[in-house]
Amino acid sequence: MPSVLKWTVRTALLNLVLAFVIGAAYQADQWLHWWQLSPYWIVIHVHLALVGGVIQMIMGVGLWMFPLTLPVEARLPYRPVLAWLTYGLLNCGLVGRFAFEAAFRATGRDGFGALTVLTALMQLAAVATFAWHVWSLRVSRRAAASGG
Repeated sequence: MPSVLKWTVRTALLNLVLAFVIGAAYQADQWLHWWQLSPYWIVIHVHLALVGGVIQMIMGVGLWMFPLTLPVEARLPYRPVLAWLTYGLLNCGLVGRFAFEAAFRATGRDGFGALTVLTALMQLAAVATFAWHVWSLRVSRRAAASGG
């Protein structure tokens, strides 16, 4: 498996572990009232698990395996630049969202609200880049298989 895809899968696993640690800590706090955690931690828990964990895992494995009908040696190579761009946009958007949304909730400043939207757009760009990349590989594989 290529380096960028290994990093994508490793980061997805790390995000899943962090999501469940946060979820367990939040649930323990609801019972024991140690830290008085905000309900915002539920948003972090779910977003980290779904976007950082599940979606990122799908992206890493997807780029490595699409399309399943061809043997590995017959597959066209993915574009590492696009894979790294997807990885960077998704993870910077994920980390940025937590930081800027927390700052926006704490201060109410419009600048932090705008940065939160920017991080959401980064994640959207990551998904769009991934979808275009996978689709273009599939189309180019069909063209290569048909000889044109």
